[in-house]
Amino acid sequence: MLAELLQLKYFAILESIVLMTVFLYYGHGRVLTKYFDDNKAYRLHFLAAFVLFFIVPLVTLFIYGKNPMDFGLKLGDWQNGLLWAAGGWVVAVIVAITNSPIPEMRKQYPFSKKAMDSPRSFFTFELTYLFLYYTGWEFLFRGFMLFTLAEIDPMLGILVPVIPSVLLHIGHPASETWSAVIAGVVFGYVAWSTGSILYPWLIHAAFGISMDIAIYLRAKGRKTHAAS
Repeated sequence: MLAELLQLKYFAILESIVLMTVFLYYGHGRVLTKYFDDNKAYRLHFLAAFVLFFIVPLVTLFIYGKNPMDFGLKLGDWQNGLLWAAGGWVVAVIVAITNSPIPEMRKQYPFSKKAMDSPRSFFTFELTYLFLYYTGWEFLFRGFMLFTLAEIDPMLGILVPVIPSVLLHIGHPASETWSAVIAGVVFGYVAWSTGSILYPWLIHAAFGISMDIAIYLRAKGRKTHAAS
């Protein structure tokens, strides 16, 4: 029984639950803002996501003697992947433009309001958002969990990670939390069909970063208008 549970396809589920719990209680920006300003708190939030959701599962794969390329760390079907990414970018920009005036969205994004103090601060914040946070997030849900669960059944691999990824959106605007259900299924399908997390990473990041940029530009535009 123990040997069965220690198979990667089962152990990955338990490990993912533990990692998400640690992240929520010790690495989340909402917790870290008790000790740091929101800029530093959310940079640490991104770093925590990278370490817990990317580095730790990667070490687990090496311990089990698995090739990380089999868990989405490759180009995969790049032609279809780029088509998905291009379509995702278009939708992301439209969503950002239409939703950035909504007060709930401006309250939620960017995670750090202090990061909007200067263009340089905003740029470095978004860079860490892209390469640390989204890399960790996509590898855990669309790489580690998806491709291990797919050994049981590909549909499980696509659908099961949607549940925790949606739960981690609780506290965000309701429309975003509900959208995370659809996005989770789509991103999972893209990862599975292309064999790579690169394309859902590009799409997911496009939504978050486009929203931040749209809100940042609107805020700067209001300040410029007020000054004139």
